[in-house]
Amino acid sequence: MRLIADTGFYTRSEARYKAYAKCVENAVKSEVICRKEAILIQAYVSKRNAIGKITAGRKYSIANNILILRKYLPDFRYCTNEDVFLGIEDYREHTEHVESSQAAILAEVKSFLLWLCESGNNKK
Repeated sequence: MRLIADTGFYTRSEARYKAYAKCVENAVKSEVICRKEAILIQAYVSKRNAIGKITAGRKYSIANNILILRKYLPDFRYCTNEDVFLGIEDYREHTEHVESSQAAILAEVKSFLLWLCESGNNKK
C-alpha cells in the first residue's frame, strides 16, 4: 500500500507555487480577468501570506476559489452588493460543486471582497 507521504506530495512546494502563478496568468490570458484584477488577487494572497505563512497549495486554492466565482461577477473593482448577490445566486444555480465546497468558495470570496473594499480598490 502506498501512502500519500511516499509520493512526494508534501515536498513539491515549488511546483505548487508555479501552479498558483500559472492559474492567475491563465485567467488573464483567457480573459476571465484583466491584468489589474490579477494584481489584486496576487496582492490579496500576499496579504494573507504576510498575516500567517500559507503554503503554495493554499495560495493556489485561494486564487482558484476567487477565479471560480469571478465567472459569475463583473470586474471585481466595480462590483456592487447587488452584483455579488446575483452572482452568488447564479453560481449556486449553475455549479456542480457540493454544498460544502460552495461554502468554502463563498467564504474565501467574501474575505477577498471585504479586503477589496477596505483597501479602497473597489470603485463602488
